[in-house]
This record gives sequence, structure tokens and C-alpha cells, in this order.
Amino acid sequence: MYFTLLGILFLLTVIGLISYRSWLNPVSIFNVVWLVVCFLYGFRLSPNLQAPLENRTCYLLMLGNIIFTISCIVVSKISIWPTNLSSVYKTKEITFENIQKHFWIWFVLELFETVYSKGFPIIWALQHNGKTYFDYGIPSVHGFANAYGLTILTILAYQLFKGDYKKQSKKIVTYILIILLMYVFMLTRQVIISAIIQIFVVYCFLKRKIPWVKILIWTFLIIIVFGLVGNIRTGYYEFLSVAQMDTKVNPLFVGFYWVYMYLTMTIANLNKLFNMFFTPLGMGYFWSIYLPTALVNSVFKFNNPVDQSNFLVTQAFNVSGYSADAYISIGIMGIVIMAIIYGIIGGLCYKKIIRNRSMKNILYYAVYLQIIVLSFFFNQLFYLPSGFQFVIIYFLFKNIKSKGKY
Repeated sequence: MYFTLLGILFLLTVIGLISYRSWLNPVSIFNVVWLVVCFLYGFRLSPNLQAPLENRTCYLLMLGNIIFTISCIVVSKISIWPTNLSSVYKTKEITFENIQKHFWIWFVLELFETVYSKGFPIIWALQHNGKTYFDYGIPSVHGFANAYGLTILTILAYQLFKGDYKKQSKKIVTYILIILLMYVFMLTRQVIISAIIQIFVVYCFLKRKIPWVKILIWTFLIIIVFGLVGNIRTGYYEFLSVAQMDTKVNPLFVGFYWVYMYLTMTIANLNKLFNMFFTPLGMGYFWSIYLPTALVNSVFKFNNPVDQSNFLVTQAFNVSGYSADAYISIGIMGIVIMAIIYGIIGGLCYKKIIRNRSMKNILYYAVYLQIIVLSFFFNQLFYLPSGFQFVIIYFLFKNIKSKGKY
């Protein structure tokens, strides 16, 4: 059944390429991500943590991807507006002066969080004082600040690649580096990876030629940095211990093992989750993860704390994909619902960017592709630093006047 799963995921990837005639389409990207993850899991480099895939796991993985593919293609192919109106669409673009103001607002906010937290996670890790990334920032405010910074970063990348602000290019690069450096100081690897994906998507839309050799080199370097940050944040020997790998690797290249474990442990966790018996916990559990506790308790009357470690192979790798919480809440129907939601949003985003490659639509699409590329990690759509970017982009463009026809 494992090879059938790989075959279905490959077929869905090809269907996306045929349907959209572009490799930068949501169907192919979503399915190829899960194809790679499932393929890598087959090596089971950590056999104590990675059990053989059960048939039920394969069936449910195929179900989610098939539902996503159908939803996305159907929505993207439905014509809501007359196609002849695309020529009169007007564009709205955020100016450098405007986004520069938002950069300084974000920067001051992060300085305030740093003062409030009394330092940076990277310093705490080097000092071994027991404080971690989770001790940094103000709850909820920190998630908004990350979403705000990611949005600003992506807009700056758009302005840099488009080349309309050549005189300010040095400033733009400086602001981009400051934001990325701030995330390095926070030791928030997930946000850094999200930023890199969004920047890459913007680059693909604004540059005709994609330097694949340079991309491979940068990917290699990013993985090394990812591992080095992990060595600081968690520890090299601690990682080898929790990953339960027999082989040792040079600390400089441990990033490749970090990436492998984070990619494949989602499948290991889903394999356990999909094959264990439990009574679905209801929508109260689902919303308790994403909404304030007081609000959830008043609306859903959900006061029962849940030990999430019961659903994981190991607490050290608490990654379980975009649909795990929905499955725990309402069972198989949760997988179907999340796949439909992801597919509908993908179809809408793709439809908008095909009809009008405006700055706003490219930003929306960059955020969405980041969400589905990291769908193996967890539900990025309902994760404040990722999903809330849609809201921030909407309000940033709300009061901007059209600059002319596209």
C-alpha cells in the first residue's frame, strides 16, 4: 500500500501540471511536498520512532490529497467574473516610503518585546540559563509581530525584485537582513523558513529566469544554518539522542538530519494517530488550540485539558500535519473538511493571480504557497504568524489608491 500511496501522490502532481500548465500551481506543489515526505519516510532512518506505515494511514493520506486536488481544481476553473474584465483591472502598490514606516513600527515592537523578555533566545541558549524561545515575547502579540514582520519582509522582497526602487535598494536589502537577523536571534527556524519560501515565490513571479544552481547552493547553506541554529537551540548530542539515530554526523552537517526528522516525523505521528482508538474530542478541542481559552470555554464549554503527547510518537517532534487537530476533533470528516478548506483557498488564490498579477495577489499567493509547502509541519493556515498575514495584507492595501491599469 505504501507504493500505491507514492503512485497516487505522483499522479496527482502530474494532474496539477496538466491542469494548470505551470509548475507553480497549488495542486502540484501540495502533492509533491507530501510525495517527498512519504518517500523519505520509507528509509526509516530512525526505526525506533518510525514504524512501518499501516494501510489505514496510506488510505487517509490519499483521501486528504485527493479531496484537496479536486477542491482546488474545481474552484480555480469556475469562472465567477467575465474574463474580458481583466484588462480593466487596476493595480494597487505599496510604496517604499509606506512600507518603511511599517518596518520601523515592527522594529520598535520587537525591541519592546526584547526588553519585556529581558534578552534574546540565542543569548539564553548560549548561556544555558534554562530559558527558551517560548519564553520570548508577549503571548498573541508575539504571533502578530511575526506575521507583521513576515508581511513587511515579503513586500520589501517584491520591491527589490521588481526594481522600481533602485535608489533605495541598499536600504531595502538592509531592512530584509535586519528582519531575518531578528528571527535568527529569536531562534525561530519555522518563521525563517516561511520567510525564505515567500521570498522565493515572489522572485519566481518577478524574474523570468530562475538560477537553479544558485538555488541549490543556497538551499545547501540554509540547511547547514538550520542545523547550526538547532545545535544552539536544542544541542547536537541532545538531537542525536531524541532522534534515536545510530549513525553520527559532523555537527556542521547535522542540519540534513534535522530536516529529515522534521519532514518524516509527521508521517510517524500520523501513523500512530490514525491507528489508535479514541473518541473524537469535538470542535471545542480544535478551537482551543487557535482561540483564547476564555472564549472557547464560553462558546464550546470545553474545559477538559488534553495531553497531546498521547497522540505523538515522541514529544520531541510535535509535528503532525495540517489535518491532525481536525482529525482528533471530529475524526475522518476533519481530514475532509481541512482538505476542502485548503483546496478552496488555493483555487481562489490561483484564480486571482492568473487574472491579475498585481502586487497584492502575488503577496497572497506567496503566503498561501508557504502554508501548503509547510502543510507537513502543522496547520499553518490557522497559525497566527502565517495565516494572519492575509489579514495584514488586506488592511495594508485597503486605503491605497489605484495607480493605473495593469
